[in-house]
Amino acid sequence: MHKANIISTISGIVALFVGPYLCTADEYTLEDILVAAWHRADEITIAELQYRAGLEEVTTYRANAMPSVNFNTGVNYVGQSMAQSVSYGELTQIIGDHLTGVQLSWNLSVRQPILTFGRVSSALKMAKVRDSMLVDGKRLNYDLFALEVAQTWVDAYLAQHRESVARTALAQSRKLQARLEVDVSTGAASQTDKLRVDGRVKFAEANLLSASSAREMAMRRLRDIAELETTEPINLTLSDDGVPFEAPPPSAEGKSLEVSMAGYSASMLEHNIKGERSALLPSIYLVGSLYNDFMMPDTSGMTQGWVDYNKKLSNMEGNSQSPGGGSAGDGSTQEEGTSDASTYVAPFPLAVPKPSSYFDPDYINFAVGLQLSWTIFDGRRSAATYRKTRLEAEKADREYRKRLEENETAIRESRDALKVLTQNAEAAKLQLSAARRAYEQAQRDYESGSEDITTLLAVEAEMLDAELAVEELRANRLLAVASLRLALGLPVYEGKS
Repeated sequence: MHKANIISTISGIVALFVGPYLCTADEYTLEDILVAAWHRADEITIAELQYRAGLEEVTTYRANAMPSVNFNTGVNYVGQSMAQSVSYGELTQIIGDHLTGVQLSWNLSVRQPILTFGRVSSALKMAKVRDSMLVDGKRLNYDLFALEVAQTWVDAYLAQHRESVARTALAQSRKLQARLEVDVSTGAASQTDKLRVDGRVKFAEANLLSASSAREMAMRRLRDIAELETTEPINLTLSDDGVPFEAPPPSAEGKSLEVSMAGYSASMLEHNIKGERSALLPSIYLVGSLYNDFMMPDTSGMTQGWVDYNKKLSNMEGNSQSPGGGSAGDGSTQEEGTSDASTYVAPFPLAVPKPSSYFDPDYINFAVGLQLSWTIFDGRRSAATYRKTRLEAEKADREYRKRLEENETAIRESRDALKVLTQNAEAAKLQLSAARRAYEQAQRDYESGSEDITTLLAVEAEMLDAELAVEELRANRLLAVASLRLALGLPVYEGKS
């Protein structure tokens, strides 16, 4: 009966340390964390924004084949010298003046590339490659984020189990300590055994403190990466049916999206070589434009010249056709300048020009033709850029081939690691089953008196270690499956990517 009470005490202490925590905690699987992360995490938003920004870059590549339409206008204050000839009969007068005023000009032009020696075609090919690169790049960002979430979840999951084992180990040590105090008082155990157990309790307390701190840090990182809003304790669960990563079949083939991205970069540089080479050659464009200039001059300074000229004409007409005398042909005479010219009005209207006289909105100029553009010398900048692009393309091609070889090695290693983990997990399950049977037998032996409590606690510790080993192998196998899918270019988390 006394031994049965001790076993009951052991179960009660375990429930005291572990039970309240597990009962009040919110349970989360890896699938739950991934779903929460995809709805809230900034990394997903950043990946989407990066993809959308890249689509605009594709538009800039395709724009090389499109015409450019430009409209220019300007307002200037200008000065312009002018001369105007005015004739009446046999009299011709040249009036010169300097015009100042506001000038409005506008120009609408169109420029369409016709022959660019590969610049347009290479830009269109780069747009196509860049479009595929963006799609796979977004998938890669999703996969890397899913792998990061899985790694963080596994760290927190294992930290949770290590803390649980540390709590159980501390409870065992304290039970043994309480039992030895009784045995020492009755002389059934030595003081040395008591001191040894006291040291074991201190070590178990320090181990639990370290495990609890590690678990708290791991859970904090998990909350941060998934942006969980809950403040309640979290209990992570891993079931064989709820694993979100499905192992690919042994016959699956492929290559990592990281390798594909390297291939896209090499292809982009290969097409860019033609674009840089075209900068060394001339380009022919079809051009057309509509343009006009309007001027609103200040004509106030011209007034006196026009009035003086008007008077001069009036005086000359007054001398030749006097109001009171005959004409020069009938012999009448009159001294020059004796007539009253101030009362005479010129027989034709002569007025000072107005600013509106210079404004003609219906007068529009146009031009259509071909334009050849060729940069003859730019300080060898174009040639240096062309050589640099060729060298970068060669480097990118070598890196791509190297990544292909490394990816094939990574696929083989991931397959082997997954195979080993699967086998070890099966062996660990068998070991756990044997440890549980041994613990049950140790309990019966202790109750019958054939084993002491030290043996019982040791067998229980072996069972807890076997349980932790099984969980570690299951969690590591989960990461191995995710790594293999990443190496094969398969979506790591098919729920989103």
